Amino acid sequence: MPRQINANSTTNGKAYEYACVLAIESMVSLIRPIDIVNDSSMEIAKERYKSLTKSEQRQMLLSANAGIKTLITMEPKILEDGTDKLTISIQTDTVGLSGDVRDVLIIRRDINWEIGISVKHNHFALKHSRLSDKLDFGQQWLESPCSDEYFKEIRPYFDELKTLKTQKVLWRNVLR
Repeated sequence: MPRQINANSTTNGKAYEYACVLAIESMVSLIRPIDIVNDSSMEIAKERYKSLTKSEQRQMLLSANAGIKTLITMEPKILEDGTDKLTISIQTDTVGLSGDVRDVLIIRRDINWEIGISVKHNHFALKHSRLSDKLDFGQQWLESPCSDEYFKEIRPYFDELKTLKTQKVLWRNVLR
């Protein structure tokens, strides 16, 4: 039986988003100016973070620092040349309904660049991109529609998955 999402899981998830914002700020503010968007999403995450014990905050920040350090290593545009401002924001949960599962956005407006990260803290079911044989993720995420060739190529895979689902085949047996 799958574990139920509880209030503590939601609180920790929001708190972890804020810990990631703090980690980005502490690492990047040494290099370039930071603008943190203080909207309702940021305030909720900040409140959740502050509701934790000091020990929980330290542990969460330690984890966030490790993840953000890795991200910065993999994505040089966060720190690379320029003195333009880096904007950090937290998206509302409702944005996920349209398929955008990013929680924290990191934006450099001067070069028209952004990256978003989906952060999870001890989450039993990590979210995934909402791919399907019908969803045009290119249009929704990048404002560049997927080609007919793409849909033609992926359709057989999704047809096979539908067949396996009707046969009640378990995931662990799919590749065997």
